[in-house]
Amino acid sequence: MAPSITVIIVDVVFFREWIAYIVAKSVWLQRCIWRMKVWSEKLIYYQDLYNQLISEWRQITWVVCDGRRWVLEYFRRIWIPVQKCHFHQNQTWRFYLWKKKKSKHECILELKYIYEHLGKVDYEWLRLLLLDWKERWDEYLKEKNVHGKLSHLKVLKAYKSLLKNIPYLETYEVKEDLWIPTTTNGLDGWVFSWIKTHISIHRGLNDENLSKLIEHYFASH
Repeated sequence: MAPSITVIIVDVVFFREWIAYIVAKSVWLQRCIWRMKVWSEKLIYYQDLYNQLISEWRQITWVVCDGRRWVLEYFRRIWIPVQKCHFHQNQTWRFYLWKKKKSKHECILELKYIYEHLGKVDYEWLRLLLLDWKERWDEYLKEKNVHGKLSHLKVLKAYKSLLKNIPYLETYEVKEDLWIPTTTNGLDGWVFSWIKTHISIHRGLNDENLSKLIEHYFASH
């Protein structure tokens, strides 16, 4: 009988502009069990991932991924609980607000405080904190510039991203006994970083030899 996969970590990494891999790692087996070389990140590749793993293994019960919305929604549609990576959610804050000139404003500092408590407080409480923050700073967030556009659009985007993703961020709490990871570090830190370190040693590799080096790593691990 084919073994069962309880939890898998799924992520994509670009080694060069046109060389990328989508990889799935079993949490319990602690090894990569599926990979596909791709040129971009598309839904069809995740569908191939699911179909291939289901044909080789009995069951996929949980998925941890970087959290692109269409990936989260795809796994939800096929009734697989999906956990969004907390690290990637925190990167949303950095993307929108890290270099913002007015990052010292109290409104932004409060939102940063809420982000910093991701995974540390009850998610219903986190949702209430966000809604309370939005209500108190509503007038500030509605301010417009001389062109009639919202002056603090990036702040709003950071807020909406966290609010919309709360259902995916709290998945790991549903089954605490499964020890579902809250990040994709099992791939980012232990697989992709190792490969990138070895690639940096061989800077002169052309695309073909680079692909061979990556394939060799996966074959031997």
